[in-house]
Amino acid sequence: MKKTLLIIACGLAIAACNDGGSEGFRIEGSLEGDLADGTQVILRKSDENMQPVDVDTATLDAGRFSFAGTADQPELYYLFVKGVRGGIPLILENGTIDVRAHKDSLQAAELSGTPQNDAYAAYIQGAREKSRQRLSMNEDMRKA
Repeated sequence: MKKTLLIIACGLAIAACNDGGSEGFRIEGSLEGDLADGTQVILRKSDENMQPVDVDTATLDAGRFSFAGTADQPELYYLFVKGVRGGIPLILENGTIDVRAHKDSLQAAELSGTPQNDAYAAYIQGAREKSRQRLSMNEDMRKA
């Protein structure tokens, strides 16, 4: 009986430790380009008036940054790099979101790691391919 209780208690302790890791979000990012350590990366969302609101700030360290917190539901957020034009849209949801970008082309950032961001990245890739096809057809028509 004591062994059974000990096994159950150990199982519950392990489950409690593992359960905490699955809740919340983590954004793991890497930025290439000439950016100094300490450069701010800002997580923003739009308020009810569609005005940007700073939610959190991280700093670059050897080209890497991270954010952590919890998300009640998936929602559109943006990452901005201080002193760099443009931003990176992402779906903030619980899980680990991987972001890879270059400072000169933030709009071409690669997002992965969570279901909504994987779907968003696939959508963006498909839209880029359709745009390339459209441009190619326009060029063919112009030549004809």
